[in-house]
Amino acid sequence: MLDSRRWFLFLLALCLLSRGAWAEEAILQIRLGLHTDTTRIVLDLAEPTPYRVGLLASPNRVYIELPAAALPAALPPGRGLVQGLSFSSESGLLRLVAILKGPVTVTKADLILGSGGAGARRLVVDVTPAIGPDFGAALGNGPIDSSPPIGLGGAEPQTAPA
Repeated sequence: MLDSRRWFLFLLALCLLSRGAWAEEAILQIRLGLHTDTTRIVLDLAEPTPYRVGLLASPNRVYIELPAAALPAALPPGRGLVQGLSFSSESGLLRLVAILKGPVTVTKADLILGSGGAGARRLVVDVTPAIGPDFGAALGNGPIDSSPPIGLGGAEPQTAPA
């Protein structure tokens, strides 16, 4: 009987100490910054997270898709080329939408080391003003995906048959 209790306590301790029992994808903070002719959107993340960044037209918007995650308490007010921010959630994805003051191109979308601990990451997205043809070309190029790319509801991304 004593051995089965020890075994149970050992298994319970392993479960409680495992990363999966406590870890949750979370957006810790969102900031907007100005750099010369660029507006920077920064998402501080609790851990490495796949993402997709793309452009939408009519009205001009940039979106950032992430797996479902805990949200920060507040969104920053619009700044620079960003008029405002909003969130939506669908199919296991969280989408941050930045409503823009005009057409832009995404000049950078990188996941870098964050300052909130060993697993923390920072998603940095830079947008710069674009003229009509540049914006049309950027729309035609499609979204920027992380490597590995984002999957729906935790599923592995599907590739089209050749």
